[in-house]
Amino acid sequence: MQHMTKTAIGLLLCWAAVAVSQAQPAERAAEAGGPYIEVDVTPFVLRTPAGARRQLRVRAMEDGAPAPHDGRLTFDFGDFQEWMEVTAEEFLGGDLTFFVPEPEDPAALRVRFDAPDGGPLLWEDEVGPARPWTFFMTPHTHFDIGYTE
Repeated sequence: MQHMTKTAIGLLLCWAAVAVSQAQPAERAAEAGGPYIEVDVTPFVLRTPAGARRQLRVRAMEDGAPAPHDGRLTFDFGDFQEWMEVTAEEFLGGDLTFFVPEPEDPAALRVRFDAPDGGPLLWEDEVGPARPWTFFMTPHTHFDIGYTE
């Protein structure tokens, strides 16, 4: 499992790349060696005027490596349903970042990727609210007065 944390003064942003460990249809396709999608549900929550939004990172994969494709990406998350046409160039570093509404209670998240040259790739999992974080910052400076070389 990979963990990364970032903070920014003022916005206090925090995100972590969290791999979902449940056996999903996408993982079964990966075992068979075909194309599949991976979705990282991060605990990064962006506060917007429209409400809190949870960050998702989507990767199109084949043979264990990123394989971006043009296609249609569909998100179904509780009452939220949205689709978007994507191009291979939009998968920056292999990932496509997308935001969905932050759930108040656990809800099923379904992601579907339809590529023009293949069948639909499906991913599904239950996503709950992100854990609230409190950051305490202590100002500190250090001046080296030259006793060490």
